[in-house]
Amino acid sequence: MYDRVKTRMKEEITRVKHIAFTTDIWSSTVGSNSLVSLTGHWIGLNFERKHGLLNAASFVGRHTADAIKGSIEGMLATWKIGKDQVVTILRDNAANFIAGLTQTGIDHQSCLIHTLQLVINDAIKVQRSVNDMLTVARGIAGHFNHSRLAHHRLSALKTKHNIPSHHILPDVLTRWNSSFYMLERILEQKNALVEYASLYDMPVMTANQWNLASKLVSTLRPFEELTRLFLGQGNTPKSYDWLEDEMAIDPPAVVSAAQQQEGDAAQSEGLFCEEYAQFVMEKGARSACGVDSGVDFKLEMNMYISEPLPGRGCNPLDWWKLNYHRFPRLGKLALKYLCAPPSTVPSERLFSEAGGLYDEKRNRLRPEKAEMVLMCRGNLPLLDFKY
Repeated sequence: MYDRVKTRMKEEITRVKHIAFTTDIWSSTVGSNSLVSLTGHWIGLNFERKHGLLNAASFVGRHTADAIKGSIEGMLATWKIGKDQVVTILRDNAANFIAGLTQTGIDHQSCLIHTLQLVINDAIKVQRSVNDMLTVARGIAGHFNHSRLAHHRLSALKTKHNIPSHHILPDVLTRWNSSFYMLERILEQKNALVEYASLYDMPVMTANQWNLASKLVSTLRPFEELTRLFLGQGNTPKSYDWLEDEMAIDPPAVVSAAQQQEGDAAQSEGLFCEEYAQFVMEKGARSACGVDSGVDFKLEMNMYISEPLPGRGCNPLDWWKLNYHRFPRLGKLALKYLCAPPSTVPSERLFSEAGGLYDEKRNRLRPEKAEMVLMCRGNLPLLDFKY
């Protein structure tokens, strides 16, 4: 079964011109096995997003930059994928991964969710008042998660105040979104919690801390929405105006951002023209009579820029599927660059499955066997279970 699935995957990959990857390394908690992942992402000719697992290979030894470089290049060679076909590789922000992928000469980018996680965590840590408020919030969450009696007493008060019977979720110190969910539940149950604190011994927030918690939840909400969007591997919205509205950005800041965007647009135009010229050179499409000239491309790009922005829920691939005939030159670039996912979530999900394979009672499973199981499980949906 594994051999048939892999053969079908090779047939699928040979038809792909441009592909992006996500990669990460996982180490078992019940053994000494480590796996390095390589998930491929590309766009079909009908503008449908496709992805598949190419490798979950054994990674032996230290996770050095040279070892990572050799592993990535070896996996690409196994699938006969040239470096010029790789649009980018998504990875985390670990220094060894950055150094290893830099040595390959392939473009690589940080996982957006991981970067966002680091930025928000650092922003929270420098705020003493926010940390103090979160400490009290963790005390409240712990109080009800460690005592069934306290939980039942709070449930009665929630019924009294017509508050949904949601549990207060404890947070994880390294995950800002877990703190967001904890504060969201605490604010939802504020009236019941205040009354509970007046009847029983429990840490309680001050008025200033309640206000700070409310502001922090409002500030983090748009980032939480973005995180959920990217965790679902949805397409990046074409417009972020809604994010500016949520964050209440000052008009001067918006003007400054708009001016910066104009400068970026001018630079991007030059890069797009250069990229399109490479496409033309590759295909040999530039004829002596000037067919597909740079002038035509600039006119097409100006027409594209003047298009109204689609709605927030619009899938860019659906838009391109309907409008490719209007923008055939830009459409070629869309097929190339829109294949990259926004995060390394596919690799993270793969390792969640790997964690299910290795447990205390099955901790000697050979990495080669684990890769076979993961390859079949991960790629059968792409092949419509036909192998």
